[in-house]
Amino acid sequence: MAALQDFDRTLSESTTLDEDAWADEGVVLAGSVAAKLSDKDLLGLSAIWPKRPLIWQQHCAEVLGWARQDASIELLMTLVDQADPRVAMAALESLREFHPARFTAEQTKAILAALHAMLERPVGPLHQVVLGAFLATLRAAGASGR
Repeated sequence: MAALQDFDRTLSESTTLDEDAWADEGVVLAGSVAAKLSDKDLLGLSAIWPKRPLIWQQHCAEVLGWARQDASIELLMTLVDQADPRVAMAALESLREFHPARFTAEQTKAILAALHAMLERPVGPLHQVVLGAFLATLRAAGASGR
């Protein structure tokens, strides 16, 4: 659980960074710690994320794809479904880091629904492009949806 403690601490420290510092240095540091998370750590993370500040949750969602494990997919799916829309957006963007074959049929269906719902909201042009590209990737891999 040392990796989870390191991850939690790194994300807690990231909440004090300005947006540029997070984008320049924080993402890489937190992502490298996320890459060390085990399935047990990810299970622990699923218990603590709701108790953390919104910016912590958002940073978590932004780097959780670096964990590259099925358990991180499950947690990202939970964030898409249960978290604040800003966190859900970050989680969707992290999910695009995974090959579509890694998703179960149920996950793919939920991701497609979440992508459509998010794209129906007023989102910035960059988010539209990223989410639209993810939608196209899923469809090219044989996913069906609206």
